[in-house]
Amino acid sequence: MIVCEFNDDGYKAYKSLITDIQDEVAKNDGDIIKGYNEDLKNRVKELQKNKILTSNFEYQISLDVKQFQNRHELGIYLQEVFQKVPTFKLVNNYKLWDWISLQYFDLIFTEKGTASDWRFRLIDDHKLKFRNLMYVPWWLLRHYGKEDSRIFLTRLNLDTAGDWNEQFMKKNHVRNYKKIAHICHILFYDEEEKRDIPGTSKGNIGALQDFCDEVKYLNLIYDLFEMPNKEILENLPKRFFNYMKKIGKEVKVDGKIFS
Repeated sequence: MIVCEFNDDGYKAYKSLITDIQDEVAKNDGDIIKGYNEDLKNRVKELQKNKILTSNFEYQISLDVKQFQNRHELGIYLQEVFQKVPTFKLVNNYKLWDWISLQYFDLIFTEKGTASDWRFRLIDDHKLKFRNLMYVPWWLLRHYGKEDSRIFLTRLNLDTAGDWNEQFMKKNHVRNYKKIAHICHILFYDEEEKRDIPGTSKGNIGALQDFCDEVKYLNLIYDLFEMPNKEILENLPKRFFNYMKKIGKEVKVDGKIFS
């Protein structure tokens, strides 16, 4: 299909639909199977096919709705689809991303997830927009690249946002540094298992949240943007490498083992 975006009426119709789904699920105590009734399913199908409420995106691009093994593969696909489109045309373009979310709705809205609207609508809030199920995989691939986006996406199904993503992306001082995402892979990514090391997104001493706080402190003293990765690691307190030993991760950069 050709990529479209909602017009004003289409955006209002989609927003209303998501609100109604959210309300109906809430009435059924969060039970998606009961709350997502046949009437709502039919409204989704009708809106997916409605051409009056959309207009073609200014770039003539084709989009396929298909299943992916994980959110990283989805992000790779979306980055390929939009590779010739300037970033500023895509960032915060809620009418575009909401239309894409609608096309993928059957794959991202499942009984395993929740009906929270930010998962399916791109909301202009620096925390909520980075919990959107379609926008975030593209954003991560566009900004961090194929390798340094893995920790956020590789172990997740399309209907799952993930704690790593939530804890990292809500912090402006780390989210905007591609280099910090790379260092997260050095510290917390399991190359053999192709996923984040379990538990590293939590508030443990030496884990992600502690690391984000330390980056904020180091950024007051050093120019982390210009500092080599090895030097940043050399300035991390001992507690981080004690944690690495605890989780069984060897940290090695340019031949140097950090311990």
